[in-house]
Amino acid sequence: MRKLTIVLLVLGLTASFAFAGKKPVTDLQQSVVQPKPFWSIKVQTPNGGETFVKGGICIVTWTTVNVAQNVNIILKATSVAIGGEFPIAMNIAPNAGKVVYGVPTNIGYEGKVFKVVISTVDGKVRDESNETFSIRPMDLNATLSVFPETFTGPCPVTMNFKGFITAEYPCVVTYFFGRNDGTKSPNYKVSVAAGKPQPVSYSWQLTKSYSGHVTVYVVAPVNKSSNTAYFTVNCK
Repeated sequence: MRKLTIVLLVLGLTASFAFAGKKPVTDLQQSVVQPKPFWSIKVQTPNGGETFVKGGICIVTWTTVNVAQNVNIILKATSVAIGGEFPIAMNIAPNAGKVVYGVPTNIGYEGKVFKVVISTVDGKVRDESNETFSIRPMDLNATLSVFPETFTGPCPVTMNFKGFITAEYPCVVTYFFGRNDGTKSPNYKVSVAAGKPQPVSYSWQLTKSYSGHVTVYVVAPVNKSSNTAYFTVNCK
């Protein structure tokens, strides 16, 4: 009888454990911890080590994962002495992936470095360039010549000035001609291809004997002046 009691007790406990282990599927699903959604922004370019020029072009690219909110793109100065943030593009679609940024002519100088920061409008998801990059002045040159340098003959006569503006990167150049008598031409704008001299010209009509000169003054994307073209007119 005692052995029979023990066997029945063991069978009862086994059945109880088996019944307890059979939870409804819905209960099991509720007990599993669901992974949190993953969001990310990744700056692709510029990502460090690049050099851009004032008045030139910087192409910003990025990728996103599960980001639905619009993003802001900021140029951040990271030098210790002087900081600063400059907007590149604000409140744009996160999947745009690319922005062409015209680098202003009034930022960037020796010793100052930058990063690009891209973040959702609320700032909760963000990324920045891994390393810093630099912005430096545009290497630009202007030359000017006058034909003829010396004129002798009947007046009035028109003195013709011809020159070239050359830039190391594609850019829009703003310039004017300045004369020794204080007269300035209007500001002109011209698109200059990288390394390709862009012709510029000016004329000055004289009605009497005169000696003078003209210079090309570039005011953007950098301040630069050409050589001075001197001339002499002898009216007969």
